[in-house]
Amino acid sequence: MVLNSMNISVRKVGKLLSYLGLVPFLMAAVVVLIFNIPVSVVAPVFIIYSALILSFMSGALWGMSFIFDERKDCIQLVSVMYPLIAWGLILWGNMLLTLVCLSLSYIHLWWFEKRLFAHAQIGVQYQQMRLLLTTLVVLSHLAVIFYSLL
Repeated sequence: MVLNSMNISVRKVGKLLSYLGLVPFLMAAVVVLIFNIPVSVVAPVFIIYSALILSFMSGALWGMSFIFDERKDCIQLVSVMYPLIAWGLILWGNMLLTLVCLSLSYIHLWWFEKRLFAHAQIGVQYQQMRLLLTTLVVLSHLAVIFYSLL
């Protein structure tokens, strides 16, 4: 797989924005765990934010598809799949199923990007950051899921 003369590196602003994007995920988990705010109040906002971020990340993947020589169709299909599943589940209205599927979508997106970028010149810093961000996002989903089951 060739990344057409584009060197992607994690810059300070990109890192800052990436980590700031975690704040609502972590705040939701903290609000539920520490302040005992009902999950029924927190979960809908959490789910919408999660779907928005997943859609944003999918859009970035869509954009990346145009610079890869191989697997363009697969990348575009996967990038469209995440928002359709997320928003479809939101419309369906099953909170627990939506939270589980969002969690799995973040894990799959990380895995897909890791495989996609394995032969590209993507910095180790970016890959480490993505793993940390994905882990924290999934853990926040698990916290909300756990408290929704109580």
